[in-house]
Amino acid sequence: MSVPCKVIYQVQHLIERSFIMTKNIRNFAFTAIILFAAAFAFILSSKTVHAASCTSHSYKLIASSTNSSTGDVTKIYRCTTCKGTKRVVSNKADKTYTIKLAGSKTVKVTGHYVDTMANQIVSQLNTYRKSKGLSTLKKTTALTKAAKVRAYEIGYKFSHTRPNGKACYTVNSKVVYGENIASGYTTAAKAMAAWKASAGHNANMLNSYKTVGVSVFAMKVTKGNNSTYVYYAVQNFGY
Repeated sequence: MSVPCKVIYQVQHLIERSFIMTKNIRNFAFTAIILFAAAFAFILSSKTVHAASCTSHSYKLIASSTNSSTGDVTKIYRCTTCKGTKRVVSNKADKTYTIKLAGSKTVKVTGHYVDTMANQIVSQLNTYRKSKGLSTLKKTTALTKAAKVRAYEIGYKFSHTRPNGKACYTVNSKVVYGENIASGYTTAAKAMAAWKASAGHNANMLNSYKTVGVSVFAMKVTKGNNSTYVYYAVQNFGY
């Protein structure tokens, strides 16, 4: 159990006063009374601290807001005992997805697709290619489905190697020939800027591919009392 510095200071101050007064008037009885009062004050303060340190929070909603562009609902709660707060973010589009690991193991992640951002990435990618004198890429259903799987897979393991230990192409080896991935970017422009700034990713976007599939997955992440979404974007390229 921790004790506030203010309480310790008050106790020390009372004790110091008692010693000074004892030295001046040599009154042992009075000193004993002062020390007893200090100890009693310390006990009362300790009980107050203990009562305020709740072990089981009882939260009450104090604020709620909705992001009109993403549909994310943010709610703020405050504990009625310790006054601590927690932030919870949710989206009605959230679903749970199962990821296959090596062997027969699986793991689940929760989140939702941000299709508006994915479509913006496709549009900005083709605008970028045209500015370089290249043909635009055709968005296909097969590549988009592959990108959707890869989007939540990289939320669990951010790598071109899939959680099951296989190469990214195996998500659909018939259509996937190249891949770009990104994490933490909440807009298409930011994701595209990051890819352009990387030689390897930029080369993929300006390659001789003919088709593309893009997906953005907002994965729910909880740390302590707070939850939020981390965005994962995937570009899958093909011919």
